[in-house]
Amino acid sequence: MKNRFPTIGITPQWDVEKELCTMRPSYIEALENAGALPVIIPVTGNRRTLDFYIEKCDALLFSGGQDIQPQLYGEETQPHCGALVPVRDRIESYIFERAMALDKIIFGICRGFQMINVACGGTLYQDLKIDHGTGIKHRMDEPFNRSAHLVTAVPGTPLAALLGEAPFEVNSVHHQGAKVLGKGLEAMAISEDGIVEAVYMPERRFVRAVQWHPEWYFKENADSAALIQEFVDTARG
Repeated sequence: MKNRFPTIGITPQWDVEKELCTMRPSYIEALENAGALPVIIPVTGNRRTLDFYIEKCDALLFSGGQDIQPQLYGEETQPHCGALVPVRDRIESYIFERAMALDKIIFGICRGFQMINVACGGTLYQDLKIDHGTGIKHRMDEPFNRSAHLVTAVPGTPLAALLGEAPFEVNSVHHQGAKVLGKGLEAMAISEDGIVEAVYMPERRFVRAVQWHPEWYFKENADSAALIQEFVDTARG
């Protein structure tokens, strides 16, 4: 039986200095608009608590935020790497592992994309401008509810089925990106500079992630709204 209002567990941001768990309202609003009941997963190392949320939620959303420790993908931290939050890395790695074991619906946004890639054994550019040499401004200035650059869905992927194969506009608030994709992941969208902007797992019912922020852009952009809606509709089923 379908759940009319599926519960979506969201991983929150963590303010290291204040030891404060935070959540941008845009995530909540976007999910509610699509018909979901958002649930914020607490920042805790208690696996019993985490297991409760993982098991009870219909789907999980890995949200944006600070950079991931390069040591997790076999590199030393470079000066151009951003702020790191080891506690969040540990918690989200566990959440992803358990969610995969339970075959949960999973969606990643920005850092969430990167977390999923690293958890699957992939690597990251610690800074796209320095390590990749991109000429595209992937880290746009506010406001974030507008286009930053174009991406193109890879033919034959779920994203192409949803949005078509013509280039479409996305916002962009990241300085890192996937260098080598993790095991089981395939590219679902590519930016004009060749950066992988979306991934999915063909062997899973729904494990997908995007580098852009549809939760900031869904009111102005139909493609962003469609991404969130598909995620929620899948969780509902």
